[in-house]
Amino acid sequence: MAINHVSVLVHDVRAAAAPFVQAGHAVGEFEAFEAEGTDEVYLGPPDSGARLLLQAPHGPGPYLRAYQKRGAGLHHIALDVSDLPAFAARMGEIGWLLHPVSLLNFQKQRPVFFARPGVPVLLEVAQQAPVAAEAFINRVLVPVVAGNERFITDLNLPALQAVSSGGFSIRIGSTAWRLVAGQLVAD
Repeated sequence: MAINHVSVLVHDVRAAAAPFVQAGHAVGEFEAFEAEGTDEVYLGPPDSGARLLLQAPHGPGPYLRAYQKRGAGLHHIALDVSDLPAFAARMGEIGWLLHPVSLLNFQKQRPVFFARPGVPVLLEVAQQAPVAAEAFINRVLVPVVAGNERFITDLNLPALQAVSSGGFSIRIGSTAWRLVAGQLVAD
């Protein structure tokens, strides 16, 4: 199992990507996905693992609903696994729930989402070989409701760390990035 990408909802992907460009990080192609109602861009080398995905809602859909409900911030963490049915069984054992919209996707072996009350982030899981290259993001602080830290630590991914106080942040190389007024800024 490995992190494929970390999705962060922002107001404007171009503005949110600008500090990463200034820091010299690779920035992918800016794309619009009408079916999802998002503008998106990946940050980090294309062949790296744990890339950063910036998403800005521009039309109806689940991302706009999430943005309206919670504002800018961590939306989902995508994981690559070698055996989706076995992984799903383990997720049930440690208390994660298959998101209702994912039931059909699971049967078709397409990416599925897991959710957990008290953990305000979704896990997107796909059955595919993890990228063998170095991870772009080497740490993700995942905010959780106090007492729910185990739902992150039980995933056994050292790059994911649960925090019950403080907010979401990521570390790229030796630089920590956190959300300030809806924008990722370097500490």
